[in-house]
Amino acid sequence: MYIVAYIPSKLVFEEKLRRFCTESPKIQRWIDNISKEKWALSHDNDGRRYGHMTTNLSEAVNKEASSYQVRQYDIARTKFEVEEAFNPITQKGGNKWTVILCTKYCECGRFQAYQFLCSHVIAACASVSIDFWQYVDDVYLVQNIVNAYSSQWSPLGNDGSVLQNNESKLVPDETRIRGKGRPKSTRIRNEMDWVKSQSRHRCSNCCQIGHNVRQCTSTQANDRIDRRILCKHIVLCYLVFSTFS
Repeated sequence: MYIVAYIPSKLVFEEKLRRFCTESPKIQRWIDNISKEKWALSHDNDGRRYGHMTTNLSEAVNKEASSYQVRQYDIARTKFEVEEAFNPITQKGGNKWTVILCTKYCECGRFQAYQFLCSHVIAACASVSIDFWQYVDDVYLVQNIVNAYSSQWSPLGNDGSVLQNNESKLVPDETRIRGKGRPKSTRIRNEMDWVKSQSRHRCSNCCQIGHNVRQCTSTQANDRIDRRILCKHIVLCYLVFSTFS
């Protein structure tokens, strides 16, 4: 049912819901009593959900803000002192922050940096029943986002109608082109990267250190490899002969 609620297409939603309800008429009666606009993304006609089906984010912020203790110092200037709740388990919290709503200032710095509400501002507004949305910058409004993409774009048309560029041609610096293979590490190694006893390759044919059997150039080793291949062919022929006999 969780997956059905997140389906954006009404056609696919109805098909999945029909299959789900055939499992139990009791479940179907229970679902029919709930308006689809409240739980189905496909029935979000105005697009107000923006793909979000839960209020987890707002609940998390509200929970954080509700645990703060707010002291009001100046009603006219809307100046507050917000004290965070101290968590004895994590040993975090208990900090005090100054909030001045009229100048859009919070001592934590997030309010000024993002021009968006922090939990301290929400707690200060909630203590005096002020609508905190008025302190959000206009850049976050949906209309401004729409205006950013409202400019008219001219199509390029046929390639032959595009004017030729007679300016100097930019040539990339070949020394800065990334080469093939794994890039060389620029990390400076320290004593933590040192290995006391590093195992080296030992050839299984000549028993020498520094290479493996595929890289071995010893004549004796090559003879051993040929004998092994010959033995494998003999065993394979014997198995085939015994199968068909």
